[in-house]
Amino acid sequence: MKYELASKSWDASEYQAVMNVFSKNMYKMGGYCSSFEEEFARWTGAKYAVFCNSGSSANLLAVAAIRNDPRNNFNSKNEVIVPAVSWSTTYYPLTQMGYKLKFVDVDPMTFNINIDEIERSISKDTCGIFSVNLLGNPCNYASIEDICDRNNLWLLEDNCESMGAMYDGNKTGTFGDISTHSTFFSHHISTMEGGVCTTDDELTYELLKSLRAHGWTRDVSNQGLFYSYFEKPKNEFYSSFHFVLPGFNFRPTEVQGALGIEQLKKIDGFVNQRKANAEYMIKKIEKFDFVKIQKVEKNADSSWFGFGLIFKNISIKEKAIKIFFESGIEVRPIVSGNMLRQPVFKNLNQSPSFSGADKIHDCGVMVGNHQFEIFDQIDLLVEALNEI
Repeated sequence: MKYELASKSWDASEYQAVMNVFSKNMYKMGGYCSSFEEEFARWTGAKYAVFCNSGSSANLLAVAAIRNDPRNNFNSKNEVIVPAVSWSTTYYPLTQMGYKLKFVDVDPMTFNINIDEIERSISKDTCGIFSVNLLGNPCNYASIEDICDRNNLWLLEDNCESMGAMYDGNKTGTFGDISTHSTFFSHHISTMEGGVCTTDDELTYELLKSLRAHGWTRDVSNQGLFYSYFEKPKNEFYSSFHFVLPGFNFRPTEVQGALGIEQLKKIDGFVNQRKANAEYMIKKIEKFDFVKIQKVEKNADSSWFGFGLIFKNISIKEKAIKIFFESGIEVRPIVSGNMLRQPVFKNLNQSPSFSGADKIHDCGVMVGNHQFEIFDQIDLLVEALNEI
């Protein structure tokens, strides 16, 4: 492929960081991971960050923390609003934790959750919203936060594709009661696999750390706060093996932590280059009347994970895909398309009207963006579009 979907963002500094870990003979979660958490929280503007082994695990940790928060009422409400277009592991943690999914449509041009549809979908059973910033594009958080405040809903924010994006002057990944991030290979920074939960609430922070490692209390920092809600160990002998939550083993390794530290030094430059590539792409695409590029939300600044293109109809899209592959341009669906059209949810009883998600599913494709200049690759894409 001449124009790939993703590329590695490492250089000699990352490889040296890995060797530094190996030289110390300490590989499990430790000092490098702690340093990365501190630096990541500082970079995002959140009070706390909890590093884990993947972005998918970060989503499950976030939902588990909401489910196991002793301050929440678990019995009266059990329905969570989700957008119809996202990655699969936005949804699975909710069902795995016993929540009922309430799908709502998305805007066919921003790809983000439709605010009007949220308002119409809230019921007496709704307890929360899981918003998703798709392909670098922040959601309309002025409206979403207002909806949550008026309806007493919790908010989770899936920021796995949008690290470095801004909304109303603040970084995304700071709007949710818990927000999640991914450091998978193809994302804005890479620790091979990896994910982060961020929050400003101290008890939530302690819950996330406990859930990350078996549900024990060994990693709890503020024991006075934590044990005001949970049973204390009977004596010091049992304190390191005291289990209070139905947890997981989602701990990252020191290699991942060391890689994250190096990648954070570069992320602002990476995001700036992605924005420059996007500016070039937008100018090149605007002359075509049969294809549109993803529209950035008002008051937002996208970090441009990739380029979502919406073609006028299915036949033009199919023709474009053929030409793209023949030209050496790697292409894929926009995230998962309309998730309600995936077999895993085929028996879910939901309204059939999802015109925005269907437009993305039927007429959308995604091509890559990178942390280096790709003007030549974009020119190749334009040449391919000229053949349509």
